[in-house]
Amino acid sequence: MNLSPDVLLKVEELFIYKKWDISTRIVNTPSLFFRFCERLKLLSLEQQLLTIELAYKYTRIELGNYLERFYDSLISLGDKIYNDFDKIFVLPLLSPHKATPSKTKSAGFLHYMFESDDYTWLSEKFIPNSSLQHLQYNFDNKDSILILIDDFVGSGETAIEICNEYINIETKTGKISPSNIKVVSIASCIQGIKTVKDSLGIDVISALTFGRGISDDSEKEKVLAKTEIMQSIEKILNVKPHFKFGYKQTEALITMLYKTPNNTFPVYWHETGNKMAPFPRKKNYKWTTQ
Repeated sequence: MNLSPDVLLKVEELFIYKKWDISTRIVNTPSLFFRFCERLKLLSLEQQLLTIELAYKYTRIELGNYLERFYDSLISLGDKIYNDFDKIFVLPLLSPHKATPSKTKSAGFLHYMFESDDYTWLSEKFIPNSSLQHLQYNFDNKDSILILIDDFVGSGETAIEICNEYINIETKTGKISPSNIKVVSIASCIQGIKTVKDSLGIDVISALTFGRGISDDSEKEKVLAKTEIMQSIEKILNVKPHFKFGYKQTEALITMLYKTPNNTFPVYWHETGNKMAPFPRKKNYKWTTQ
């Protein structure tokens, strides 16, 4: 269906508020504005209005402020961490048993940037380039802390899996205590932060934290209605059960460096060969100018 003038105006108002490019360019690569409108065309009026409403909460972290937000997260660790420990090991939130962390993974890329940049202004105690063997030989719960970095923590499932691997590593002085591990991410879902803390007692520190887009709505009387509308949207898009309302139902509204976590509501990223999305995860839609 085509968009009504009223809905099109609401989309323009959203893009102006969010400072998103309103370009309607479709040659070569469809613009965000064009993709957003194409997604709305699949939906009914009430579904369109909810998608626009939730998008006001949407966060896009692009390259220009990616590292700046990461700095903010490191600062959020607090002076106590920097003062109380002599050795601050910094590793990506990836399996410690991989020989070389992939820089194509967000955690690996962020760690690569960490190694490349000058963080001594924050602490000269950082040890960012250590191997697993170096960690095992030099880590001591009395004077060391392990910082595992990533750009996003959603459900907390991955963080728990990786932290468990580190907890079970034998160092020269014994196993690493959960109290000597912190996860630092640019952004996190509050649900994920709580899950990691409840499961392992490990803190997740983030510059940006987010509640669930619908379930944590302050207008509680509208939650049920919005939930039913979102369910109807996901039925139209044929969203797989484990992705409904975002993975583990985290109801996120975020895109990091042009890649959208599957914790985000699928209406914004779910894409197939004939359905483009505003913030795709893997660009499954094949654009053609023919």
